Amino acid sequence: MSKNKVVIIGGSGIHDSPGFKNILWRTFDVGAPPGITRREEEQEKIDADKLITLGVVEYQKRNDGVIFIPRHGHTVKYAPHLTQYVENGLAASMLGDVVIATSAVGTYHPKIIKVGGLVVPDDYINLTTGRRFDPYGYGITVHANPRPAFTEEIRDILLDSAYEHEKAFNGVTDGATYLTMDGPRFGSKAEGQMRKQYAHLAGMTCNPEADIMTYLGMPYALAAFVVDEDTDADHELSTLAVMKRLSEPDKVPSFIEDAIEFAKDMDLPESDQRIATGIIEQGLERITNIYARKRAEYLIEKYR
Repeated sequence: MSKNKVVIIGGSGIHDSPGFKNILWRTFDVGAPPGITRREEEQEKIDADKLITLGVVEYQKRNDGVIFIPRHGHTVKYAPHLTQYVENGLAASMLGDVVIATSAVGTYHPKIIKVGGLVVPDDYINLTTGRRFDPYGYGITVHANPRPAFTEEIRDILLDSAYEHEKAFNGVTDGATYLTMDGPRFGSKAEGQMRKQYAHLAGMTCNPEADIMTYLGMPYALAAFVVDEDTDADHELSTLAVMKRLSEPDKVPSFIEDAIEFAKDMDLPESDQRIATGIIEQGLERITNIYARKRAEYLIEKYR
């Protein structure tokens, strides 16, 4: 029996993975965000496949216990700036022990980090605005110090798998700075020239996902797949062609399967020093979401 329950959060390359083909889709009702009321009478008029029910996370669970949560929903219901990052994080914390994420990105430095390459970032810059990032609200404050930005032990297993599959990618890069922009638009020419001075990768999904996992105390790291250059991002043309190639069974799916096997039996860190001394209890009964409250109770007990 495996030591750890592994959760995969991603999209391209995982949806098409043989490891998740024909697996039953399930839902986890995390609960609507505070202040939002679901209007069930309106939902009944919408085709079930296109239904957006706030707080409901779709996922697959394999026979070996591995969970897949499609970041944007099973039928891609959520744009990057509208994705249920908090709800995905809470579901992951209830269903698993460790999170491996994937993300399609652009490169600011195509001569060094090439299209078709695999990158395991070691830092990020969060330029998003307006996205929900606090899973708790009132009742607890978690002063996180994201240095390192990702769980190093998870980065290590991603790199181990990456080097085993190095021939499947146009280079493997250990360490890079992932700049998360709001989306849905790509960067302008001037923005690209500015951002490449301090970042290597451009994407839309690392944050607040990485922040939320830190607040929840979930071991987490991300594998980035380079699908275009910052200057030629088009998504509907060459970018999708690269994404399709990377989704071939011997590329991203095979890399992920080996990473999963490493994660199942790895020794997880006993504590997360990024949050260990920054947790302030302020009345957990004030946390309105029951799953957020459960996670807060877990952290208080662990780091008391």
